Amino acid sequence: MTDEVIIRIRGTQKADGGEPDEPLEMVAAGKYYLRNGSHYVRYEELLEGYDQPNVNVVKLTSSRLEVIKNGVISANMLFEENKKNLSIYTTPFGPIRMSITATAYRLQEEEKRLSVDVHYVLDMNDAHASDCELHMEVLPRDGEFVL
Repeated sequence: MTDEVIIRIRGTQKADGGEPDEPLEMVAAGKYYLRNGSHYVRYEELLEGYDQPNVNVVKLTSSRLEVIKNGVISANMLFEENKKNLSIYTTPFGPIRMSITATAYRLQEEEKRLSVDVHYVLDMNDAHASDCELHMEVLPRDGEFVL
């Protein structure tokens, strides 16, 4: 994998008893590196209404996904199968206590592609918020990429 990459993230949420929300999708250019057996992806995300980008670092291993957000929104979120992890999601409007329990986690590693799928339960301020799915794909920037 090259160090210049394209990151595609797709997520869905489903509140109790309801239909899944429309998927949220994002595509960003970023940097990739491999260190001590862990895959790292760094990218910037511009949030609506703010001039400064949020800097996101994603760490992928065979057993977990970690997302570190710094900027307007800050958080350190950990996704491990069958394990509940607590986090504080800090926004300009105040902090939100979250817990994330991954019910399924799968990382696929290929020479020119990383792909991760996570199914998880999201609780906010000690109450069930939604059942979620996250798919992230990392591809070389110079390769073929189709939206």
